[in-house]
Formats: sequence, structure tokens, C-alpha cells
Amino acid sequence: MKLTDIDKSQYRERLNRIIIAFVIGFAALAVTFGSGLIAVFSDGEGSNFRFNLLGVILALVAMMAILHSLRTKPYFQEVALVFDTKQGLNKIYRKLNKIKAKAKQGDVDALLLLDYYYRSYKVIYHLDDNTITMASFERDHQAVLEWAEQFNLSFEQEHQTPDLTLVDKF
Repeated sequence: MKLTDIDKSQYRERLNRIIIAFVIGFAALAVTFGSGLIAVFSDGEGSNFRFNLLGVILALVAMMAILHSLRTKPYFQEVALVFDTKQGLNKIYRKLNKIKAKAKQGDVDALLLLDYYYRSYKVIYHLDDNTITMASFERDHQAVLEWAEQFNLSFEQEHQTPDLTLVDKF
């Protein structure tokens, strides 16, 4: 599945349901684990804060394990793809200045990463209804395309995901 194939309304509906289910499950597990720990280990005197805190930590670990196991299911596919893409974009963002500097010099990998970065953010911003900074992203992407043209490169392929280990070289 490609980022551009995601149906916005279906993505938002599923994301909202997943978030609500996570919050409800987390709260229920935190209370259950906390109560269980207090019932088993509490001496009846003093504060039970540490048991409640441990219950919250256990609930968080349990919910993360549940989400991790469900991410390969078809219902979670779109949300997981967007999540993974956002992680990749964050990895690029952390080295964005170095990548831009190399792109201005004509580094093919840097230009490919920047093209992917701006195309992906455009789709993700559309999915998340975050269009406030879209104009600046369009300008920056146009600059990348001009740099690529200056070095006789083109990005005609349809939104291919580059190998994000390329980021490590910058």
C-alpha cells in the first residue's frame, strides 16, 4: 500500500477508534492492575502510590504490546503506514539541514530523500487536516525539484519510498 492510496475519511475514522480503544483499554487495565497489586501486596497501611504507579506502567506496557501485535491486521494497516512514515520523516527532519546542504551540491541521495520528505508530508498533512504550513512545504519542494533539474535528475517515479538508511550517511 502506498501513502497516496489511503482514504482520508476511513483513515481518520479508524485512527479515532484506535485512539479511543487505547484510552479505554489503558484506563481499564491501569485500574485493574493497580487494584490487583494493592489487593495482593498492600499491608493496608500507608500509601499505595507505588502499586498504582506500577499498575499504570504495566497497563502501558500491555497496551503497547497489544497495539504492536495488532498493527499487521488489515484494520490497522493504514494507521500503521502513516505512523511508520511519520517516524521516517522524523528521522529525515533531524538531519534536514545537512541533507539540504548536500542536495544543493547535487547529491542524488539527498535529493531523493528531500523529494520523498516533501511529497510524504504533503499527503500526511492532507490526511491530518494540517494545511497551515502547506504553502511553505510547496515552496521548499519546488526548490528541491529545481535543484534536481539543475543536476539533470528527475523524480518521475510515483512516490517511491527510499531506503531510509540513506539518512545515516548525512
